[in-house]
Amino acid sequence: MRFVLIRILLVAVAAVVAAYGIASAQSVDRCDDAVRTALAWKAKPADAQRIADETLKECTDSRQRTAVASALIRLKEVPIAQAMALQMTKDQPQDYRGWVLREIIAGLNDRPAVPALYAKAQALNARGIPPLPAWIKKQQTP
Repeated sequence: MRFVLIRILLVAVAAVVAAYGIASAQSVDRCDDAVRTALAWKAKPADAQRIADETLKECTDSRQRTAVASALIRLKEVPIAQAMALQMTKDQPQDYRGWVLREIIAGLNDRPAVPALYAKAQALNARGIPPLPAWIKKQQTP
């Protein structure tokens, strides 16, 4: 009798693991689809918000999120990309990519915000992000 219970328990655990694996694979597929759509310039302005929401929900890798937000900037959907960047820095404040993305968007919209965002990104990845050039610092002063 004890062996039957152990077998039932093992079958149940295997079923849960299989279900989790299938759900994870589907999430990865949905993430890949969103990234592929955005990067292939197939996104229409009406689809931009849906793609951003899907990317934030399904993609956990900041590289994929940054790629989609950058594609949205190229499609002139800057407010949606800005919302993505803000969410990225809330979800993963230790990851520099969201901060760099916010810096790029601030450079498009609000020049005085660039040095602070740049400093945050550089603090998180000092080797990958060079110091802010002096000519940009001079340009930022009012």
